[in-house]
Amino acid sequence: MLPQQDVSMAYDGIYRNDIPTPRGNNNTRSNNANDGELDEVQTSKSRLFLKKIGKFLFSHVGLVGLVVVYAAAGGFLFELLEAHQEKLNCQEAEGELRVQLTKLKQKIVTYIQYNTTTTPAAPPSPSTSPTLTYVIERDNQSVAYDKIATMLYGYRDFVLDIGSNYRYYGGGCSSPKWTYANALLFAITIITTIGYGNITPVTWEGQICCICYATIGIPIFLLCIANISGVLGEMFRFIYGRICCGPCHRIKEHRELARKAKLAEER
Repeated sequence: MLPQQDVSMAYDGIYRNDIPTPRGNNNTRSNNANDGELDEVQTSKSRLFLKKIGKFLFSHVGLVGLVVVYAAAGGFLFELLEAHQEKLNCQEAEGELRVQLTKLKQKIVTYIQYNTTTTPAAPPSPSTSPTLTYVIERDNQSVAYDKIATMLYGYRDFVLDIGSNYRYYGGGCSSPKWTYANALLFAITIITTIGYGNITPVTWEGQICCICYATIGIPIFLLCIANISGVLGEMFRFIYGRICCGPCHRIKEHRELARKAKLAEER
């Protein structure tokens, strides 16, 4: 049997081990406080970084760089969307034109063969050659010209339809229009609202992207122009003052110096 003092010490040890001490609570609270401070520091750093990025983007250099990058990205985008489709349309249109041209040749040759026949010019005799012949035309000359002209006009209308449907106007498919240089020029004409109109998208993807590209790009370009207009104004004032009005200012300075020198002599 344990003594009463030992029993009380044992119970005191159990209680002391089970019950958390105030020092442990203080450590937990300090750790939570440190975590909160770290989160606040990281948040403030992120905000400061985003603020710096925003200031740079809306500065002179940032806006000009943004417009340049946006135009370059637009050139890549339109070339990617339109170059392959242009090649397919060119090949298809060129094939249809060749087929139609072959049919036109066959029609004209068939009509000429049908319209003209050869017969002997005179009964063969020992003194004449049996190959001497003359031509008989079933249609007279004006009717034949009208029929051939109708065939040619039909081919012309077909060529115009090919040009409007496929944007193909001859020249072969070896030199595409949607190169990166032309696509970049097209992107620049969109954001500057110039509308050069040399090439236009033919695919529905390209047309939708063109609308979205203009919706975002035009405000960016106008903001860039508004931002650098002050710098351009100061530059033009400096050039005008130094080049155009420079001689006038020098003449005034010489007169002022002469006047001061004259006043000094009189004194």
